[in-house]
Amino acid sequence: MISLCLPFKSAKLWQHAVFAWNVRAMLTQILFAAAPLLLYAVWLGWRFVRGNPPPRFAINVQLSLWLMLYLMITAGLGLFWVANQQLPVFDWHYLFGYLMLLLCGVHLYFNLPLVWRYWRRPGAQKQQAAQQAQAGAPAQAARRQWGRVAFLLFTPAAAYWLGRRGHAANAWWEQPAAATGAPALQAEGQSQRALVMRYHEFSSESRRGVFARAPVFDWGQRPPPFKDWPGLTPLRLQRSAARRSLHQVLQGTQPRTQDLRLAELADILFAGPGITLARPGSAPLRAAPSSGALFPAELYVLVRRMADLAPGLYHYDARDDSLRQLAGAAAAAPLSALLPPAPLALICTAVLGRTGYKYRERAYRYAGVDLGHLLENLRLAGHNHDMQVLPLAAYDDAALQHAMRLDLRQELALAVMLLQPAQEMPQAVPGILSAQALTPGALGLNGLLHQATSLHQTAAAAMPAPGPDPAWLRLPPARPLSAPLREVLQNRRSRRRYTDQALSAQSLSDVLAALAAPVQFSPAIRCYLGLQRVAGVASGLYRYQAERGLRLLQAGDFGARLGAAALDQDVIGEAAAVLLICADSKLALAAGARGYRHMLLECGMVGERWLLAAQALGLAACPVGAFYDDEVSQLFGLQARGEWALHFASLGIAGQEEDD
Repeated sequence: MISLCLPFKSAKLWQHAVFAWNVRAMLTQILFAAAPLLLYAVWLGWRFVRGNPPPRFAINVQLSLWLMLYLMITAGLGLFWVANQQLPVFDWHYLFGYLMLLLCGVHLYFNLPLVWRYWRRPGAQKQQAAQQAQAGAPAQAARRQWGRVAFLLFTPAAAYWLGRRGHAANAWWEQPAAATGAPALQAEGQSQRALVMRYHEFSSESRRGVFARAPVFDWGQRPPPFKDWPGLTPLRLQRSAARRSLHQVLQGTQPRTQDLRLAELADILFAGPGITLARPGSAPLRAAPSSGALFPAELYVLVRRMADLAPGLYHYDARDDSLRQLAGAAAAAPLSALLPPAPLALICTAVLGRTGYKYRERAYRYAGVDLGHLLENLRLAGHNHDMQVLPLAAYDDAALQHAMRLDLRQELALAVMLLQPAQEMPQAVPGILSAQALTPGALGLNGLLHQATSLHQTAAAAMPAPGPDPAWLRLPPARPLSAPLREVLQNRRSRRRYTDQALSAQSLSDVLAALAAPVQFSPAIRCYLGLQRVAGVASGLYRYQAERGLRLLQAGDFGARLGAAALDQDVIGEAAAVLLICADSKLALAAGARGYRHMLLECGMVGERWLLAAQALGLAACPVGAFYDDEVSQLFGLQARGEWALHFASLGIAGQEEDD
């Protein structure tokens, strides 16, 4: 269906007017869209100045042509890009739509007198005018009619054709080599690291490049939000009582001697994909956030030793807070043999189509960060019961997915966490010495990226402790976050509206302190801040390190530019403070392409601690994964340092808005 949706929101109109004056990129965008009309206006003005203006009828005809052109451009954008959920093109869609409305108004100005005179004619004159309009041979009339139809359909068809050309040109990973039949990437001698670099570049967004490529993989219909297991009896879970505060679980665990009990496991599992609020007619709210509320994650539990649950492989169903046994101990033995002998293993998968149907080639990036949010909740919930939740950096992806009987056309295993009592020594992980060969498969580029990040062991490099530096600003010492973890998880919401009230430096310090934790998957994560309203701290862009504090990169109010870089989202532009999570690309890939997956998971875990700390303090926060990569990189100077922008999170005093 051709989309001609024009959002008439005064706040949005005012916001874009402000951006037009304050943001060079937005001004360039407006000038680009309006350039033909501006040139036409200059030409008309020149004719009037010379005393030779075109007749009113000629201007009316010319404006009709402009109106048809902008109508077809708006329809073309809606037909191909907007209908395919290419988010950065929405602003082009409604910008051309606003110009089309302007032309409609001028067109009506010229034609209302004509309409008025027609309707004031007597009936006989109306009939005579209609007969004159229909005069001519029937064949000529038919040709004129079909010519008008063809003309009106030309621009949407051209937009679709150009989009399909972009599809073919950009599907470089699907093109077989002429000689060997191997993927083009291997024929060119590219490594898995090179594919990761190309994927990150390809999945990055920019205003200038939004028309340079189109969706390159048909994700089909949106998959169901939950997995069904017909014929399997659910084991309904009863969760244990809350025990420790957020501050305590952030600090680590206490010694434990007894095996985990089912009620405690239920508490841990609920902290990941658990439903915290069911809403009739709307998507339920979850303990861990997800981009677009799409929730691609699925959670499985491999039980080897528990106090009151039989060994085997289980799936956690958030809908009814239950477990379903997929395999007993004997049937799960092949899977168990692939993993270290911890009492339990939590296996996190992603049904990538849930995210891909909307976010397309960026789906793997979103899904990786989403799972990171979920894993951090699981880790802290494990600490709540004095259980270590340890990341398993290396495992045989293909063998594990085969043992779990996953349909790789839909579901991919992205992370494994080992669960064991705190006093037990961490188990050794199996050494994986080779990367998986790249072969064409399902899920397009996202599926190939998953292959590139499979079967390669990574190790977290130790980071040297920084020395004192007077250029770094120290915030007040952080206070313990005393709110119970279970209460924080139950009440966490994404809040997108904020008041103009400033944050205290103490509150910012409390939230930032929660970011500090031992590296779980990747040492490559870097944190930056955009501060607009923090009492006692100058507005500007900052680099943040837990050991040093804040270092000013640029002073000034960057709220409008941050919001513009985040696809013009108010949740970033109006926040008192904004967290930008980045990664050192060389460090992320130092041990192989698998580091890209680990980088995304670590990013999500860091971002989740920001969200949980905000909830514990009664502040509003929201994660944001959609942004123009090049504009963010330019703002913070990331390219010179070889860093990638991964994720935003906002922070402020909550305004009046319904939560997500």
